[in-house]
Amino acid sequence: FCIPFFELAHDDLHLAMMEKVLGPIPAVLLKKGMQNINQYNRRLLVKDARGAVCLAPCRQDGISKVNSLKRVNEYVKDKVLLDLIRKLLEYDPAQRITARDALSHPFFQADTTPA
Repeated sequence: FCIPFFELAHDDLHLAMMEKVLGPIPAVLLKKGMQNINQYNRRLLVKDARGAVCLAPCRQDGISKVNSLKRVNEYVKDKVLLDLIRKLLEYDPAQRITARDALSHPFFQADTTPA
């Protein structure tokens, strides 16, 4: 079976869905995004009352879609698989698992021989 965590959507809605499923985008990445603001992302980031960079609210017609989502651990109960998914979906590319390391992850080493 397949769980489409992030169906194709507008950028603002896509980011809101990611935060709902994966948790908050790290502040350092949001700050980098604000430093690299351009015509494509200028409506995605705002500064809050304290001056911290955060995601702009998503469009009204997407709020119900975001609210219908659950955290990734509510979809995936297998702890080893959940660990792999979290490593694959890490926000920071420098921290994300490589393809080579992913293939060596314990999830792929599990014994699947019928008892």
